[in-house]
Amino acid sequence: MNSYMKEEILEQANLISSKAEYWSKRAIALRDLIKSKKNIVLLGRGTSGNACVFASYLFGLTTGRHPIDFRPWLATQDTPQSDWSDCVVLAYTQSGESTDIVLATKWLKERGASVIAITNATNAQISIAKVSDEIFFLEAGVENAVPATKTYTAQLIATVALTGINIIPHIEQITNSLRSYLDNNISDLMVDFLINKSVTMWLARGLVQPAALDAALKMQETVNSAAFG
Repeated sequence: MNSYMKEEILEQANLISSKAEYWSKRAIALRDLIKSKKNIVLLGRGTSGNACVFASYLFGLTTGRHPIDFRPWLATQDTPQSDWSDCVVLAYTQSGESTDIVLATKWLKERGASVIAITNATNAQISIAKVSDEIFFLEAGVENAVPATKTYTAQLIATVALTGINIIPHIEQITNSLRSYLDNNISDLMVDFLINKSVTMWLARGLVQPAALDAALKMQETVNSAAFG
């Protein structure tokens, strides 16, 4: 495992403990904007796209309505003028600079949508900020490894809070589970099991499906392995 990535995975339990209250308060401050709109639009790609899959399931369960999974390519096409003023966009981006996500966010905002950007960036001058109404800074810390690890975990927990669920009572269970996983060398057992496999399929559904999708993506990004979720 990339040493940067391993270090960042090991930081996650302490990160969650230290940021949970902030994530909860920031989510509470944004809920009125989310509830004021009829539709929720989810926007992201890669790891952030997997966070959108999680958000789609969770908002569906808590609101009884399926969010709109927006395809960024639509913003590059010659389409009829449309009204998105009944929508709030949750734009997930680790850096805040993803060109396609920024372009799609701008496209939606120009058509009346309200936008909340969820990002691990720290600079308020990032590109996504210029086309958003609100910024949810995750403050997960620097990501040195190419695959986003801390940001993804922060995105998932922040999403839970944005749906209106109180995350605070569950934080200790989450961090204890993470520490138990790391202390019991489960990752080493997984490596031994997977090392001679040419293709890996990660299977899951519902709220766990994003974990399968992101596990496959991490294998593709780190060891160039054929992996699918």
